[in-house]
Amino acid sequence: MAKTATQLGAGALSTVLTTTLYTAPSLTPAAIIKEIIVTNKNTTTARNVTIDVNSRQIMAAQPIPPNSSIIISLSTVMGSAQLIRGGQDTGTDCDYIISGIVYS
Repeated sequence: MAKTATQLGAGALSTVLTTTLYTAPSLTPAAIIKEIIVTNKNTTTARNVTIDVNSRQIMAAQPIPPNSSIIISLSTVMGSAQLIRGGQDTGTDCDYIISGIVYS
């Protein structure tokens, strides 16, 4: 079974807290999530971000200060079709990048 380190997802968070950010492929094990980076690009206002992995919150309405980033270091195994979901309280100021290892 081959494994490849890769960027699993990237984009802007929306105000829908259950927006799918990444879906694991149809393999077992499917992927290992290593890191999630979230950046608040707003210059004056903090944004509250929620992230869940496999239906479990790993960050619940966490405020990210203006012009700041947070890095969530993980080593979470995801099974077939499991999800990473998330969103922010208002606007689309926060970008995210998800990195990990995918099995094939």
